[in-house]
Amino acid sequence: MGLNDLRLYRVFFDEGERTGAYKQKNYLKIPYYFNSGRLGVDYTISPNTVIGVLASGNINKFKHHGENTTDVENGLQEVISGFSTSNRSNDLWPSYALNGNFKHTFPKGHQELSVDIDYANYRNNTTQLFTTKYYDLEGTENLPEYLLFGDLQGDLDIKSAKADFVYPITQDLKFEAGVKASVVGADNDVQFFDKSDIDHPVFDSTISNHFIYKEKINAAYINLTRNWSKFSIQSGLRAENTIAEGVQLINGQSFDRNYINLFPSVFLNYNFSDHYSMGLNMSRRLDRPSYQQLNPFKYYLDPSTYREGDPFLNPQFTWSFEWNHTFFQRFTATLSYALTTDNITQVIAPVEGLERVTVQTDKNLDNVEYYSFSASAPISIGKWWNNTINFDAYVGKYRGNYANTNLRDGNLVFNFVTNNSFTFGKGWTAELNFNYHTREIYAFMDLNPMWGLGTGVQKMLFKNRATIKLAVSDIFWQNLPSAFIKYRDYQETFEVFRETRQASITYTQRFGDKQLSPSRRRVGGAEDEKQRAGAGSQG
Repeated sequence: MGLNDLRLYRVFFDEGERTGAYKQKNYLKIPYYFNSGRLGVDYTISPNTVIGVLASGNINKFKHHGENTTDVENGLQEVISGFSTSNRSNDLWPSYALNGNFKHTFPKGHQELSVDIDYANYRNNTTQLFTTKYYDLEGTENLPEYLLFGDLQGDLDIKSAKADFVYPITQDLKFEAGVKASVVGADNDVQFFDKSDIDHPVFDSTISNHFIYKEKINAAYINLTRNWSKFSIQSGLRAENTIAEGVQLINGQSFDRNYINLFPSVFLNYNFSDHYSMGLNMSRRLDRPSYQQLNPFKYYLDPSTYREGDPFLNPQFTWSFEWNHTFFQRFTATLSYALTTDNITQVIAPVEGLERVTVQTDKNLDNVEYYSFSASAPISIGKWWNNTINFDAYVGKYRGNYANTNLRDGNLVFNFVTNNSFTFGKGWTAELNFNYHTREIYAFMDLNPMWGLGTGVQKMLFKNRATIKLAVSDIFWQNLPSAFIKYRDYQETFEVFRETRQASITYTQRFGDKQLSPSRRRVGGAEDEKQRAGAGSQG
């Protein structure tokens, strides 16, 4: 069961003059049911050759039950009316994936060739019903009831093939190369109907959509690694050709893209002694939007608030530079810089052309620069107490324009995480974890600090063949997001209360022969595309 209690205060302006506001409470319950399966078979043709197949699948169900209440204010901050929305949603997200794998090691030169062929399918079947009632100050209904019904269907197909070749030329010199091709097709049909007159539903083309997306990616890479006694270098180059096209059938909007990009990388490392080493890294990478971010599906809280994807979202490109240090082979410290152009950023803002309606979506901003320092220190305080401290400090400088608002902002952020593990003997262990994140400016959003404390205790049973564990997360219920958002003609304050504070009891029993070899670990050729599809999502 998922819970989400959202509190909003949204203020609207016209040329700097306050025109009104919404004070909203939204409580959402999300019962969910996850079912998954996985089956794999390997066959050893010879000592140097193995083939395998792997099949997996998921059937995920969600039932959203939401209640939203809104007080409507005028420009003088006086409540003048209100409305409430009850929303019901049923989601079925089935998916399955197939992988075929071939691996051969050449006996003489120990070269290795591996081939993966993948297919995956993600589907979504969602129905939504929103019932909105409007009230005057006395709580009397003063407008007709508004019923909105949504039928959302999605289908995502992923096909991928890749081959990798590893050639250890000498003990200190290794060459790697590979090719990959993927074909993706998505068909998302969003239909909304006004059912206020239950006998005569009316198709609403202004909020409906039918988006078809096709994508082909062809890529090739080479890597060369050279090791000396104290110095090592790894350099690589990846080339990608992307062909993408999308069309919205209702309004006829479309795009057609065909581009080639190069992604170089260099990693240098020097061991000054057994106690100190230093590395310098440089790379360029591409991050494509997820298929969910491209999906024009609309998910409403009420008639004035919804979330949707942007079919015209572009990928973002990042140059990154890193200077890292390792002390005593345990302690690390890293300075880094990254410049991302067309950075994909989550925004919450008013919808152009609609009065007092806001949308949560993703947009491409001009760029963002990140300057960061991170450090990690594992410490053994005693035989029974081990501690790991992770510390990050960074500044993100955002630039762009959205909702008629220029953005040039950022701040210094600190993030601190410490994990403690305790061993008491006789099978008893415990853990204590703490995290703190300071205020952060994320694009147009000013996020408040968050922190959390969690603990757990575990006991080994039955000659270490079973464990029972009691754990509590976010004990003080403070790891919750809240923020202030400001645009030229819009301001919003929000708080989100979720079930971050949880207590769980887990029992694990191990069966079978511990001497048996584990199953072969495999990474298929469509992992990037599956990650973009999202766990349990049709994309």
